[in-house]
Amino acid sequence: MKLGDHLPDVELTLDNGDKIALAKLGKPLVLFFYPKAFSPVCTAEACHFRDLAGDFTKLGAVVYGVAPDNPETLKRFETEHKLPYPSASDPDKTLAKAFGAVGPFNTMKRLTVVADATGKVVMLYSNIFNPNAHSQRALEALVPRLVGKPS
Repeated sequence: MKLGDHLPDVELTLDNGDKIALAKLGKPLVLFFYPKAFSPVCTAEACHFRDLAGDFTKLGAVVYGVAPDNPETLKRFETEHKLPYPSASDPDKTLAKAFGAVGPFNTMKRLTVVADATGKVVMLYSNIFNPNAHSQRALEALVPRLVGKPS
């Protein structure tokens, strides 16, 4: 996947069982992949997305976290950390592979994807060491596109 591509025609299955057709979402999307719920860096990243959730909502964007953990673990993770967005379990990394979020040894990479309301990918960001940068970069990628300014 690269900038300017359109979202693949895949479904995201949330931990509550709901299925979301990403290519047909019709609103800005922030999809962040992380390797493991409850690990220190992944928890920091997920909580930073939580802390900025109101900003994403104001911009009309939906946020989904994706991890290889099972749905029960992700539900506990959401509850314990009061995450206001749903998560998707991707144990076989089918979704991660569609977005290029699989690294060496079949591990899930830390990758954030932002798409505009038409499904066009406007940001791909990967940084394993600075979990807070993912949510901040996602907001920065959304703002110019939503207010009509060039990025």
